Amino acid sequence: MFNPSRRPTSQKARFPAPSGGWVQNVSMMNAPEDAAEVLDNIFPTAAGARLRGGKTLHATIAADVVQIMSYQGASGALFAADANNVYDITTPADPAVSPSADITSLTNGDWSYINFATSGGKYLWMVNGADSARHFDGTSWAAPTITAVTSSTLSQVWAFKSRIFCVKNSSLSAWYLPSDSIAGAAAEFPMASIFTKGGKLLFGTTWSLDSGTGLDDVCVFVTDQGEVAVYEGTDPSSASTFSLTGVYDIAVPLSKHAWFRAGGDVAIATEDGIVSLASAVQKDRIAISRDAITYPIEDAWREAVTLRSASHRFNCTMWPSKQMLMVSVPNDYAGISQAYVANARTGKWCRFTGWDVQCSGLLDDQLYFGSVGGQVYTAETGGEDEGAAYTGSWLPKFRQAETIVALNAARVAYRGNVDFDPELTGATDFDKTAPGDPASATDTSGSLWGTGVWGPMLWGGSTSQKANSEWQVVDGVGNGFSVWVKSTSGRETLPAIEILGMDVLFEKGRPL
Repeated sequence: MFNPSRRPTSQKARFPAPSGGWVQNVSMMNAPEDAAEVLDNIFPTAAGARLRGGKTLHATIAADVVQIMSYQGASGALFAADANNVYDITTPADPAVSPSADITSLTNGDWSYINFATSGGKYLWMVNGADSARHFDGTSWAAPTITAVTSSTLSQVWAFKSRIFCVKNSSLSAWYLPSDSIAGAAAEFPMASIFTKGGKLLFGTTWSLDSGTGLDDVCVFVTDQGEVAVYEGTDPSSASTFSLTGVYDIAVPLSKHAWFRAGGDVAIATEDGIVSLASAVQKDRIAISRDAITYPIEDAWREAVTLRSASHRFNCTMWPSKQMLMVSVPNDYAGISQAYVANARTGKWCRFTGWDVQCSGLLDDQLYFGSVGGQVYTAETGGEDEGAAYTGSWLPKFRQAETIVALNAARVAYRGNVDFDPELTGATDFDKTAPGDPASATDTSGSLWGTGVWGPMLWGGSTSQKANSEWQVVDGVGNGFSVWVKSTSGRETLPAIEILGMDVLFEKGRPL
């Protein structure tokens, strides 16, 4: 083992934990100390960063998963759709075998859905713009009887003030059903005169100005050209009870699924980044982009937007209890599937690699995502990706030295309930070439991995231990320096280690 006491001339640099997340909008030399140049499969926390959990196969359907829908009734249910069928995957008999489809002979799997309650019960209600609308009542599926508009032309759905609203395909009109109804005579709400840029309605939603559901809720309509109309009131059939409060500009939204609620606000994924409606009603587009949730990863976001295609739409899912936002982005990171993931509390980012996230959804506070090939996975479970090891990688932003330095050794400070033995590799002169992945850590007899689950485990409590990893020799000579930290998990149980920082020993060169 390397003994740092043998090098009394060495100096020590402390790299704090990457709680500042993955940062791609500043140079490697000018970033905050807690920012990371690379942060893959390591999730930034408020005080540090943790290795993510794995994925477990939950279900398999016949073809690529296009959408995941959850029913929030007395007994919850989970459904997955491919291009032609809808399947109940709540409790599959065999995760590797596709169950029989509940709905067959469809022409589109890109469903938009809501959970909607009436005096008659609780329903999962959905449309896809190509097939008749469907609803599930907790027991069976049916096609609601809707008049005045063909339900197969309705492409997106939301609820506002006890009414179901829908977007009609390729139009600037919304349609709505009678109050507290899942069927009946629909009424048109034309908006062509409101939007000056043309295009078509993409989606609508409820925006709560008081962080809840009540009198301050407004109805939001968003076009594919980035225009947002906000209405307040209750009954859209009358201008006296439903009025326009403003029309605002944002960048082009990326899909009808590329938005989410954060508290009372609504955030929309656009070509300029993920922007909040609260910012959109106060600032112009340039100012909004600087306030974007994705501003720290602006360069990476623009690259993902450039790579987007109809075959892989952007999809956003908020996991409130885990304070996690997951955004599916095009899978073109060195041939590896990826998703952008943020700490919803701090707004700091990382990247999960090895996860092909085509769509995602929640049921009973568990996140699921669907992939090409028909697999539906449970996220953040165990310490393997469907039996395969995965590697967490952290490269802190480089430090600029006053003179040439030579790296000597490094160690990682962490806290957790088992030993943490990452592999450390020196990096100099701003060279980001990644070293190979280390061998995987596995569960050992007597370990406490089963007790350290994220959420219930309170860091700093009696089940948490503070420690430093072993000093490791690292080498490299240059003006700028950093150290790669890599750790591979091949455990059956969920990793429960939080990185607190890293010490690096180095020597300064002498001028000639």
